[in-house]
Amino acid sequence: MVFVNNATTAVATVLHNLKLEPNDEMIVTNLEYPACTNNFDFVAQQTGAKVVVAEIQWDDICENSIVDTIMSKATDRTKLVLISLITSATAVRMPIERIIKELKALGIETLLDAAHGPGCVPMDIDTWGAAYTTGNGHKWLCSPKGVAFLHVRNDLQDGFRPMVLSNHAQSLEAACTRTQRSAFNHEFDYMGTDDRTGVLSIVDSIAFLQGVLPGGIDAVMAHNHKLCLEARDLLCEMFGTKPAVPDSMLGPLAVIDVPSTTMEPGVLRELLFANHRIETMIVPSPKGNGLMVRVSPQVYNTIEQYAYMGEAILTELKAFENKA
Repeated sequence: MVFVNNATTAVATVLHNLKLEPNDEMIVTNLEYPACTNNFDFVAQQTGAKVVVAEIQWDDICENSIVDTIMSKATDRTKLVLISLITSATAVRMPIERIIKELKALGIETLLDAAHGPGCVPMDIDTWGAAYTTGNGHKWLCSPKGVAFLHVRNDLQDGFRPMVLSNHAQSLEAACTRTQRSAFNHEFDYMGTDDRTGVLSIVDSIAFLQGVLPGGIDAVMAHNHKLCLEARDLLCEMFGTKPAVPDSMLGPLAVIDVPSTTMEPGVLRELLFANHRIETMIVPSPKGNGLMVRVSPQVYNTIEQYAYMGEAILTELKAFENKA
């Protein structure tokens, strides 16, 4: 495991280390983070490889449909599959255990984007067995921005290098003898003048979260998951909508359909902040029509705040429709 600035940097670093050839294929889903898929598209353009999009149908979303959709795109040309642990905009806890296992049986490796991972949901990187796993520390782990990790499975570390090579790049053996670090770790340890202050604070972030509730970080994750379900159910009732995904596919994040509107997502988000001091994520529905609000409770949130948010959303939608 090595430290990088963010999960997108980790994704780009993995792609930088792949030996892709024309007609090789890489699979992504339509629910992945745009910055990550942008890097896949760029590398494909540079190498002649092809990015294959597995279109997950939102109306029929469940573990089986997700696995089947991804596996249906796998071929003998597939070199890598990008999959989120939890999708950012749509808040789906993906069935990554099944996906990684079934792909591995075909000899296909997985890049697991666990940007929403550390401090968010339980993680067992070794058991999951993905080739590459990345996660951010500045989200649920409450570390500063610029703190993320990249885990490369042991059998893939030899020759795996950062995108930025520092002074010891041509004399690694001597440098590693001096530091008693592997070439893999040493090169990521010393990438120019990177500020490692944030990395050094991770231990304090973990210690803090361990003391927030009796039961430590596990209790924090359980609390946030419970509040997420309560907030989702409350907002569904207020908006007259139904849960978008099964409870088993949620961590501490969920998206809820808001009442039908032609308002742009950015407009509603700005109105909620300007008029109600609410910071939340408003996203277009994957169904192609309407908006969704994402809730992501932390221990400092209460169910009353989500009731307040629901009323604020209804107020802004009504005002918008009256002007239309």
